[in-house]
Amino acid sequence: MKFQFLLSVIAVVAQTSTALAAAGGPPTLKYFDARGAAETARIILTFAGEEYNDSRYEIEPGTMSAPEFLKAKETGELDMNLNRVPLLITEGGEIIGESKAIE
Repeated sequence: MKFQFLLSVIAVVAQTSTALAAAGGPPTLKYFDARGAAETARIILTFAGEEYNDSRYEIEPGTMSAPEFLKAKETGELDMNLNRVPLLITEGGEIIGESKAIE
């Protein structure tokens, strides 16, 4: 049972990586539109002069709800990182989750 789950996770990551690698372009950093776990990565990328896409999930004021984030989870866009952010997608299509690994 656990082995089948692992194989399905590997398949999702492989498919996502292949699709992203074909797209090319600068790396994309995904996180909420707030300071937090991705802020240090944003600062490092900026100081290094790296061009990157800063993809932010907007948080609705007063509700702490992020509809775009929920949609990304539902559509499987974040499956490769167990539906969590921050997430960095490199130019080569590699997917890096966890803020310390990104830094």
